Amino acid sequence: MPAPAPPTPPDALPPLLDPGQQADALTTEPAGGAVAYASPTVTRSTADVLAAAAADNAAACGPEPGAGPDGAPGANPAPACLMLDVVNTHAHRRKEKRRRTATPESEYEYVPVLAQTDAELAQKAEARALLPGSFRLAPIKLVFQDLGTFARHASLLRVVQRPQLPYRWPQPGWGSTLGSWAMVGASVPLTLLAAAGAAACLPAIAGLYAFAWAAEAVQGAPVRQSRRLDDGADVPGAEREKWFFVNGISTPPNAAQISVDFLHTLTGRPVTALLNRTLGVWFDLWECLLQRDLHQATKDIRDGYRPLVEAIKNPAYDRIVLIGHSQGGIIVSAWADQLLADFGETELRKVEVYTFASAANHFSRAGRSMAGLEEDTSGPWAHVEHFANWQDFVAQFGVLSHLPPGATAQLGAQGFRRDDEPRAMYGQFAGRIFVRPNSGHNLLMHYLYPGQSILDDPVVKAHSNFAKYVGGGNLLAPKKAATAPH
Repeated sequence: MPAPAPPTPPDALPPLLDPGQQADALTTEPAGGAVAYASPTVTRSTADVLAAAAADNAAACGPEPGAGPDGAPGANPAPACLMLDVVNTHAHRRKEKRRRTATPESEYEYVPVLAQTDAELAQKAEARALLPGSFRLAPIKLVFQDLGTFARHASLLRVVQRPQLPYRWPQPGWGSTLGSWAMVGASVPLTLLAAAGAAACLPAIAGLYAFAWAAEAVQGAPVRQSRRLDDGADVPGAEREKWFFVNGISTPPNAAQISVDFLHTLTGRPVTALLNRTLGVWFDLWECLLQRDLHQATKDIRDGYRPLVEAIKNPAYDRIVLIGHSQGGIIVSAWADQLLADFGETELRKVEVYTFASAANHFSRAGRSMAGLEEDTSGPWAHVEHFANWQDFVAQFGVLSHLPPGATAQLGAQGFRRDDEPRAMYGQFAGRIFVRPNSGHNLLMHYLYPGQSILDDPVVKAHSNFAKYVGGGNLLAPKKAATAPH
């Protein structure tokens, strides 16, 4: 049986990239989706590109099967290679596409461009300003998106199980093939049974969604701005910093407002609350499991990510500080994972992360190698610190349950000795971890209460970067005045 023909390239590809021809290697620039643009240094005309196509094809793809000794194509020439260097961006730009009607459809597809006009460069700059965008789409939207992709390419299923090459090597045998199809036959009725069960649960699911919508609507906007609790002035250079706070489990908006007001007064910087809106302690606990263990991008995660991204992209800010408490530590951990995918080291070096009683099971960092982790535990981030009370249930459920191997045993055997230098260890939480034997979980009452604050501990004062902010310290260096051109 002859092998099925390979799928035809998309209609968006220009005639230049038909089989037997090869364009220059393309470099993808971040855009609303992923747009493949020619390198900005390439200014050759189309005629020049066509003239060099054969040589480029031979260099990039090697000799074509069936080619003669002089390079002439044989009876079965192979299609030319198409190479794309795709920069990691969000492809889900449908929301911005609807909001910005002036954005062309081509920004949301792979469109190779061989020459860049002024209009194309302007379009690319506008597209770059859109990204990174939302955290992720809602899970239900992702499911329907995948179902649509499945339907569009269902015709290719015929080649999944059927080999495209003659059965010479390897020889799977009939047992393997029959076993595979037997599993398919069993999985189809089980899938229909599961779908029937899900349909029976639709009223309950609709009720949960209605409850969540109503609870979030009552709590108002997801972003709140802090107010000082005294008449003091903010520190010099506060306009160059952007501070965010994510509250914990079962925290109403007024309690989150009190927290950011206190942090504003404590540090001398305005703080923006990215509300983790509560659905009651029971549903909040279930939401923690969805966010932490199933990695579900809940609405609070998606809504809060955009202001954080806009602040990182804003060149007016030289320092971004992100603070999370309790369940807020889970949300901050999820954002950190996505920020590592959306930004480079240059942008992330101005981001500082601090968590109190984090309920997360990890905090990610990225580095060039495993060497030197002791000297740079924060990775690409400017600073990462975690604070925990040993007798805090949520901290034990989160950061303290995922301490580096051996850390818990050392604490149990040696107690909370005051080390002159922190002990470097390998674990799932990047950054520096401060643990004290106290109890309690509330941020203001058990972690930051004046006179009993964890930031007043001598070890924390000596080694914590966040402790330097107390009283308005840790100021940014003044910007150098721009020199006038001669």
